[in-house]
Amino acid sequence: MRHNGLDILRAIAIVGIVVCHICLQLGYEPMGRVTGFLFVQIFLFMSAYLFGLNGGGGDKEKCLGFVMKRWKKISATYYPFLAISITVLLLTHNEVTVKNVITHITYTNYFLKDSICGISFGHLWYLSMMMLCYVGTGMLKNGRQWMHRCLSGYGMIAVSVLGILAGKMLQELGTSSRIVFLFVSYLLVYKHADVIRRFAMRQKGKMVWGVFAVCNIVCFGLFFVPGFYDMLMIRDSVIIITALAWLCVFLRMPETTDYGKTVRYVSAVSFEIYLVHHPIIFGQFSLIGKFGLGTAIEIAIAVTLTMVLAAMLNG
Repeated sequence: MRHNGLDILRAIAIVGIVVCHICLQLGYEPMGRVTGFLFVQIFLFMSAYLFGLNGGGGDKEKCLGFVMKRWKKISATYYPFLAISITVLLLTHNEVTVKNVITHITYTNYFLKDSICGISFGHLWYLSMMMLCYVGTGMLKNGRQWMHRCLSGYGMIAVSVLGILAGKMLQELGTSSRIVFLFVSYLLVYKHADVIRRFAMRQKGKMVWGVFAVCNIVCFGLFFVPGFYDMLMIRDSVIIITALAWLCVFLRMPETTDYGKTVRYVSAVSFEIYLVHHPIIFGQFSLIGKFGLGTAIEIAIAVTLTMVLAAMLNG
């Protein structure tokens, strides 16, 4: 299902993620962190929302069939990228372990805290998270009534409390508690996609934009407050609320909105941009700060190369 407003939001989100890693490479951590957390959350919510409109009420598509379809679609782009990246790394005498290969092929790298060449390919955690969300969505699509009740009414409160406890347990075990926040929020948006759509359309434009402005001012401002980044549950809650505000604003855009060929193209290749931009922009292989050409020129080169490689990967 296509939605002009979400196409625009998808293009903005991928630009925001690229900006995030440019900021982190240049040492602007608060701005890098807030843009990264927020726009990744927006990507997840757009995915959940679109799936939810096509079956959030419990359509009986088989779980395995749904997950396999999503796996094939992602892997058709992800596996060639992975194969080329690993080949180049090995040819340039960088270390890639058997564990690296297995965890990334099986989409378990995030959960097993495994990354290729440190932070240079750290962005591939998102692929692990998406596959987990697809499994959860598939279970809901083929789930019994009690599973849907858990994500409605008082069930949401119980699930949220259990999610907080599960997050604390994961934290104690040395794994990211964010897994639980991302997973539960994804399923909630999936389940209540139609409610979100109706809520966004019913509100007055001034109120929606006002809430949007307040959420972003608070969200961006808090990330500059010392210690806020480490307040995990509060931090992630603020991100989730702000991401929902972005979603509501762009859902209100009319289908007749003319957003131009450039935005349409960036939206169409956003997944490919996500895959290729990170090692080029952030980490030990970054082109930024390497040649002494000046920050602006090196950013322009890195972004141009990102777009060229994304186009090639897209075919």
